[in-house]
Amino acid sequence: MKTLKILLLNLQYATGLDGSLRDYFLGGYRYVYTPVAARQKIYDDLNTLLDQERPDVCCLMEVKNDFYTPALFPEYPHYDVAIKYRREGLLAALPILRNNCNAVLMKDKWEIKKHFLRHGTKALLYELIREGVHIFTFHFALGAAVRAQQCAEIASMFNQIPVNESVILCGDFNIFGGRAELDLLMENSKLSFGSSQVVPTFPAFRPTKELDLYLLRGQVKPVEYRVLSEIRISDHLPVILTVQL
Repeated sequence: MKTLKILLLNLQYATGLDGSLRDYFLGGYRYVYTPVAARQKIYDDLNTLLDQERPDVCCLMEVKNDFYTPALFPEYPHYDVAIKYRREGLLAALPILRNNCNAVLMKDKWEIKKHFLRHGTKALLYELIREGVHIFTFHFALGAAVRAQQCAEIASMFNQIPVNESVILCGDFNIFGGRAELDLLMENSKLSFGSSQVVPTFPAFRPTKELDLYLLRGQVKPVEYRVLSEIRISDHLPVILTVQL
């Protein structure tokens, strides 16, 4: 049986905060400046996680542009790290924001496409393509109206993909109102949830909201879906999906 294992994680710029009000209050300064040692510890903890889980593909949100080094992630020679804002926009030029990125790490070579959505400030939509499988990863907007516009854009994109090819969409969906927010996207794109069970992923210290998840279409069949509740390297919990190809 040929399988594909994916790790999804919003790394929260390696600030190391766990999502509690106490952590945000005492450590909120880390969004402006995170001590090098503290950030390196998060990278080391992530590397330990990858050694334990050995995913084929890692989809990461909220990393800094200096996040990847071959020495730190030797099992993932194929990668891309890119700013999540539109290149021509104001946010991409601001010193405090221009290093805010998303990233993908891969054991094997995939074709990488970078799309920038028209709606929302966080615009980067990664697409990885290999052997008829398309993996998309995105960090959705905080505002519900903008999320709906982003979902419509993504649905339109998915409708251009041949029906005999498979689609995996993962990311931080920011669906604070629950899965019902995704009904239109699911219907328009013929998607299904990677897991039938709602498993909260945020905040990591005491999860109550399912923000990080996978949607599937095509021949890929989920064989494992796990939220790693014991891993506290961000205010989001990592999510593992293994599919049969």
